Parts: sequence; C-alpha cells; structure tokens
Amino acid sequence: MEPFDDNVLDFFNDLSKKLTKVREYSDVATFGFWCRKAALLKEKDNYTNSHLRLGRGTVFHSTPSNVPVNFAFSFAAGLLAGNANIVRLPGKDFEQVAIITEAVNDLLAGKHASLTPYICFVKYPPDKVLYDLFSSICDVRVIWGGDNTIDELRQSPLKPRAKELTFADRYSIAIINTDEYIKAEDKAKIAQDFYNDTYFSDQNACTAPRIVFWLGNNKEKAKKIFWVNFTNSHAADDQC
Repeated sequence: MEPFDDNVLDFFNDLSKKLTKVREYSDVATFGFWCRKAALLKEKDNYTNSHLRLGRGTVFHSTPSNVPVNFAFSFAAGLLAGNANIVRLPGKDFEQVAIITEAVNDLLAGKHASLTPYICFVKYPPDKVLYDLFSSICDVRVIWGGDNTIDELRQSPLKPRAKELTFADRYSIAIINTDEYIKAEDKAKIAQDFYNDTYFSDQNACTAPRIVFWLGNNKEKAKKIFWVNFTNSHAADDQC
C-alpha cells in the first residue's frame, strides 16, 4: 500500500476509539491517543511525496519482552508505511497486549476485514526454526531488545534485498537545572513524572535515565526537595 493509506488511517482511528476508553492501563490509553486519525494526518504532512512511495512488503517485528505496548507502536509504524506485518508479541503475559490484540481482532472481524492479510500477531518462545522462517520471508526485519537479541536473530539469514532496522543497547541520562526546579510551582509533579518515566518499565527501558546530572546554583537544596517528592511518589505507587 501507499504510506498513510486511507483504510489504514480509518482502522487506527477506530482502534483509538476502543483503546482510549481503557482506564486501567495508561500505556494502552496513550497508544490509543497517539493513533487517532487527526494525529496521524499531522504525521502524514511530514511525508509530502508519500503518494510516490509504497511499502517494502512484509515486515517481521521482534519486539521486546519488557515493554508491554512497544509491539503496538512498532506494528503501527509498519502498517502506516504500507507494509504487511508479522509481529512477535512479548513472551510475558501482559494484560495490555491482550487488550490491544483483542481490539485489533474485533476490527478485523468487522469493517476492516480487508486489512487482515497485513496483520499477523504471533507468540512463541525463542526458537531458531521460527526465526529462520520469518526472516526468510520478510523484506524488512525490525529487532528490538538490545545487542544480545540482535546477535541471536542475525543467525537467521535474510533475503538478499531485505533491510534490517535494529535497536541496540543504549542508555539515557537526565539533566536537571536546579535553579529552574527551585522556581517551579509543580515540583511534586516533576518528581512524579520522573518516577514514572524511570520505573514504569522497572528501569529497563532505554529511555529510563541511569545517571542524573545536576546543574545550576541550588544543587543541594534542589536535590533534597526533589528526592523527598520522588520518595513520596514511590510510596504512593507501592500503596496502589
């Protein structure tokens, strides 16, 4: 298909309506908000010559096991780019995965049945036979999960013209301007947001900072306030 095909945009808009109603899991609702049609049309504006492009073919996505909704964003990128998608789901039994895949299945069973050949979710433990199979038929292989996962999957050969997109080991840092933090009215919320970003995936996501750098003239004062608020965020999360 062409990127941002109208049928695909309508599909994601209907998926958005289902997922934004989910209140138990903020990451599911966030994905639902991200894939609404209005937002995707804005993204389409970044590709002014998309009518001259076509998807590459079949994309095999090997997604990480520690971030429940990552598979959905990877899948969405593949479908929006005009490709058919084989998506390996996380090995862990996340309720978020079940919610999203069931919503997709509901849509494919109804008005969006025409997209069924473009969407295949699979779940299996590490198995070279299956890696070999999916790698041999794909035109693009997307590997999440870091260096070890990349090394493992590269034992399975691709077609000569196939492409590969990998997400290797990487780490993040956070830089806090203590002067600005002291002036901020929402100090507790800033610490809460930092806590959510850092520990939502148990600090395993590449976006979770491993080091915090403190800049400015109020380092000690800012640290004391920040870590008290951070600890309160942690305590509130434990109570939940």
